[in-house]
Amino acid sequence: MIDPLDLHAFVDGELNSEQAETIRNSLAGSHDAAREVESIRHLKAILTSSTAPPTGQDAWQQCLRRLDEVDRVKERAKSKRIETIVARLAPGLCVVLLACILIVGRRTHHPDLGNLSGPDFAKMADGLSPMRPPRSPGMNFERWQKSRIQESFKSTPDHLTTRGVRAGEIDGVPVTEFSARDQYGDLKIYRISQPVGLEGATPMEGHPDLMVGNLGGSNCVMRREGGNTILIVADRTPDKLAEVAAQVRIR
Repeated sequence: MIDPLDLHAFVDGELNSEQAETIRNSLAGSHDAAREVESIRHLKAILTSSTAPPTGQDAWQQCLRRLDEVDRVKERAKSKRIETIVARLAPGLCVVLLACILIVGRRTHHPDLGNLSGPDFAKMADGLSPMRPPRSPGMNFERWQKSRIQESFKSTPDHLTTRGVRAGEIDGVPVTEFSARDQYGDLKIYRISQPVGLEGATPMEGHPDLMVGNLGGSNCVMRREGGNTILIVADRTPDKLAEVAAQVRIR
């Protein structure tokens, strides 16, 4: 599409020989552009033929028709440019739309648990079911429970013993609960397969990676590891919970 400004410059002789030759070649293949050049030439001839205003109604109406024709040619050129831009952007827009659909679908399948509150924690715990060991001859239940916690965590306190394992999904997010005991009493370790927060929790002094809070009247510490969260709950001081947390790392 030839720029209308280039056509005016061509008629006025403002282009160099190379540019003028390019316009001539383009006019040979564009009927609309050739008509626009004739309109421009005719209009300029009318405007330069006399400095006095037109005296005849016919001449004035002809001038208006030529101006309207020039405007129509410009509008058609603008429409074609818009269609060209849309055609070029269409594939990219389709890719963006598809990506948005996939992102929304992924978020729908894996919702965000957000910040856990006391009621949320109770709901999470109530929704878990005891895990049963595989039925194998000679399978020791306590040994199986210990192997489960060793499979889930890189290291655990040597004195920690497993009392039970429960698992399930909360709003589509996998959660595993380990009931354990050490020399200070019972405690529970939760592995949540999503980074979550804890309402009312605050950073623990001396332990920048831990958040300390309270759930159901018991102290707890929480640490995020990549796309997972470790939550340790027990009736003991946060410092004692931090000692356990320091030895529990998600595999």
